[in-house]
Amino acid sequence: IPKVDKGIKIVLSREIQGTIKYVHISKNPAGEFFASFTCEVEIETYAKTGKKTGVDVGLKEAAILSDGQKYANAKPLRGLEKKLKFEQRKLSRQQKGSRSREKQRRKVARLHNRIRNIRHDNIHKGTTDIVKSHDLCAVESLAVKNMMQNHCLAKALSDASLGELLRQLKTKCEWHDRDFIPIGRFFASSQLCHVCGWQHKELTLKDREWTCHCCHTHHDRDVNAAKNILAEGLKILSGSGTESDTKQKEG
Repeated sequence: IPKVDKGIKIVLSREIQGTIKYVHISKNPAGEFFASFTCEVEIETYAKTGKKTGVDVGLKEAAILSDGQKYANAKPLRGLEKKLKFEQRKLSRQQKGSRSREKQRRKVARLHNRIRNIRHDNIHKGTTDIVKSHDLCAVESLAVKNMMQNHCLAKALSDASLGELLRQLKTKCEWHDRDFIPIGRFFASSQLCHVCGWQHKELTLKDREWTCHCCHTHHDRDVNAAKNILAEGLKILSGSGTESDTKQKEG
């Protein structure tokens, strides 16, 4: 590092592997310094499992798989929102330019960092487990930016960070030679009965369970959607179904 004669004490988060190419030093709003090492390494891919899954993402659970397994949403903002409001209110009352205001600003920044770290840690653990346990992941594509325009769901969507979850899932599938199959956003995964194919067009967001009027199968809304996503993903993989075909069927 230029103009630094002596060494710098650091807290090493994990062992540095591979060949170091360069290091990027940054400072976050809380006043903490970080050194990010870019290294050239060979990624060891996960062993094949022979399992396939459909992934339905949501707000109550971060991810629901077609086999019924669910990954909880950490909801860090909801858990720390009351404390965050209290600290932000104290910040607004501090005199601008004063030391006490700068001290309080860093306190609020550290709280934001804590919320972000909890959210990212939960997403990383969930996506890694999904990719490690399955060779194929079929996922419903979402227009997260459009969904954020709904003021009733914007805060919950931001706290769940669905866009980051899908991005990590896609990236890790590419790293570990997994099949990642996106399903068109217009595919009615929640409304279709995965047993007989009957469509419940009157299904609303508050209906978490429903019974098929045709075959009388009782469904968990999210698990049923994940099963339909997997079935559609396998059709696309085999070439018998495409996203354009899905849109025509729904139309």
